[in-house]
Parts: sequence; structure tokens; C-alpha cells
Amino acid sequence: MIRPAPGGASIWPGQAPTASGPAPRPSPHHAAGDRFLPTGSRPASRVVPILFKEEHQMLDATTLRHLAQLDAHPHGIVSLYLSLDGLRDARGLAMGEMIKRAEKQLQGNGAAGQWDDLAADRQAIMRHVEELPADHGRGLAVFSSSKSGMFQAYALAAPVPNMLEVGPAPYIRPLAALASDHRRSLTVLIDRKAARLFFGYLGEVRELELTQLSAEEGVFERDGGQGRAGDNQVGRWEDQAAARFHKAVTAIVKNLCHELDCQQLIVGGARQAADEFAAQLPPELAKLLAGSFVADCGAPAGQVAQHIAEVQEKARRVRQHDLLRTMSENLGPGGKVATGLNQVLASVYEGQVRTLVVKRGYRAAGGVCPACGRLRHVAEPCPICGQKMTAVADVVNLAVARALASGARLEQVAEDSILDDMGGVAAMLRYS
Repeated sequence: MIRPAPGGASIWPGQAPTASGPAPRPSPHHAAGDRFLPTGSRPASRVVPILFKEEHQMLDATTLRHLAQLDAHPHGIVSLYLSLDGLRDARGLAMGEMIKRAEKQLQGNGAAGQWDDLAADRQAIMRHVEELPADHGRGLAVFSSSKSGMFQAYALAAPVPNMLEVGPAPYIRPLAALASDHRRSLTVLIDRKAARLFFGYLGEVRELELTQLSAEEGVFERDGGQGRAGDNQVGRWEDQAAARFHKAVTAIVKNLCHELDCQQLIVGGARQAADEFAAQLPPELAKLLAGSFVADCGAPAGQVAQHIAEVQEKARRVRQHDLLRTMSENLGPGGKVATGLNQVLASVYEGQVRTLVVKRGYRAAGGVCPACGRLRHVAEPCPICGQKMTAVADVVNLAVARALASGARLEQVAEDSILDDMGGVAAMLRYS
């Protein structure tokens, strides 16, 4: 199992290397003290972890599913998202504005008593924000329910919109959007002599340092006096050695994709080497291939992270376009598609949703039954058990949480599309 350990750093797209982070890599063949892989050895499959700073612990898929299953009813949970890209003083101002808006909203809904009950949570969150170290990622997510004994905070590698929400469950839509946009990925940066591997999730990219991941020594050297026949022989040796090297790297990649539960594989490097490597991938890896990019194998890790972000963005648009086209072809009676808030909420309750598709920014008030868990677009008596429903400001968030907890996938669409004609929310169902 690959585990992070204190001492190193992660790289985020657009982040310049710092004293606490990895230095740029001008070549993949530098000394081991510079954390480059040694030359002159055959590839090995033993993997050792690179070192990371503890404060940049990666929020993984298991944690996201755990958050999706939390329910503090009858108590409330305060969920905070805060962008850390600005100045420290700006954070305090943003927090003050968000608290005022939330208080005004709850008072307007006749829930002033609930706001008073959350005073300890507001204080705990403010204290946490004030004590943040200078280098703590680009975003912050905090979930607090003192009466339920819960306080969880996560540093995020990607910026998030400033947001403060109060409800019976954590507000996880921004985290779920990050997980959908920046899927668990393994990136192979490769040429014919060396390779580097990067694991990414939620916009954070970590380089995995593998022992002896370089081609055999001597097979790429030419003797200037051999003549054309000798050159041809050396060329064949080069091709054979590169093929063996790529095969060995593929075996490591296959193991890592399984161990890290990767959803995407990305290939980068010199164009010829990257194309050769991608062409020999077995079917189980080829189906994970999300795209490729051209870069030197010794490129700085921050530059690689930027390439990864660009490939994932393009892959997201293609994936969502294909999904929406499939959904549009399966509308109507007997189809495996639910459209509009009412149909989708009913499908979520019944556990039918395979993929939930939501227009980014789409919100809707509604209700949740504290007895049977039914979600509705109105906070009226539950149609299933007759209990009084708890009003929620965004029932779409609860639909997202329920879908993720049941193992469904989530896509949050940013662009105008046929999803707008479906009511801003739709679901591909497991069965009709």
C-alpha cells in the first residue's frame, strides 16, 4: 500500500516550486540525492512512497463517501468552503459576510433558534481559519456539528467558491464537483529511457517515486565506427530495449491502477515514446486512457500537473457530451432516464440512480423526511410515511449525497447543454 509520510510536498496545477516543495527536474537522470531515479538498472516493480507534508493530506474517495452518509438530525451541521488564494485579511472579511447571509436566511425561514444552537460551531470554524498556516492549499472545507461531536477540516488543492451552508447533513456538492472534474488518475511521463509516475485526485497531484525505473545501461550507445549495418543493429537493440522497458512500466502501472483505484490513465512525454507506450497498453488499461500530452520527461512537477489538469478538463467535456447524448436517446416510457427534480428525487430514494447529472450552480429548496429519508421538492408531509419533513435550502445537495453513498457516479455540467431542457438535473438509471 502506498502511504503518504511527513517531510515532502504535493504539487498543484500552476503552483511554483518552493523551498518546501520539489525542485524543478531538468533531467530524469540526476543523482539520487535530487530524488531522480538511477540509471543503469533494469526496471523493478517495487514501489516506495515519496514523502509529503502532513498538512496536505489527500481527501480520498472513502472520506467523501463517509461525508455523504453523515446525518446529524435533529442537530445541524455547518459546512464552510473558503478560497485561500487571496490575502489572509480577506478570509476574515469573507467569513463575516457569509455568516451574516446565513443568519439572515435562517431568521427569514423562522429558524433563528437553530442559528443560536450553532454558535459553538461558528466559533470553532472561525478559530480554525484564523490559525491556518500560510501554506495550506488553495481551498478549505470544514464541517462542524458540536452537538454531534463532529469537526472535520480538509485542505484542498483546487480553489472553491466561498460558501457557508447549514443543514442536517454536510454540504458536499463542491467536493463532489472536484471529485468529478479531477478524478483519481495515474499519469505516466515517459520516454524510451526513463519514466515518472504521478497520482492525482481532487486537483492535487503527487509524484510516486519508484526504484530503478529506467532502461538497461549501454543499449542506447552507438559505436561511430560500426557503419550502416552496425547502426541498424544498434537501432534494433534500441527498439527492443524500449519495448521491454515499456512492458515493464506497463506492469507497474497496471498494479498501481488497481491498488489506487484509478479512474483515468494519462500518458505524457516525447510524442513518439508516448504514442508507442499507449499503443501497447492492454485492454484493461486502454479503456482508462483519458488523453495524452507532450512534455520532456524531466519537466518540473508543477508543469506536469498543469498538463494533467488540461487533459482532465478536455476529458470531462467529451465524457459529459457523450453521456448527455446517450441520455437524450433514452428518454420516454421504458427508458432508463429520469429528468427533472421530482423524478430524480424519487429515483434517488429508490436507489435506482447509476449516474446523477446536475447543472453546476442549480439549487432548489425542498424537504427531507426524518423518518424514512424521502426527498421532495417541497417540505410538506411525507407521501410515504406522513411524517413532517425537515425543510432544506438545497435538496439537490442531499440528492448528490444519497447518490454517492449508493455508489452512483456524479457529473456536474458547467456548459449550456440539453441538460437545461431536462430541468437542470437528470439521472441515468440502473434499470427502467
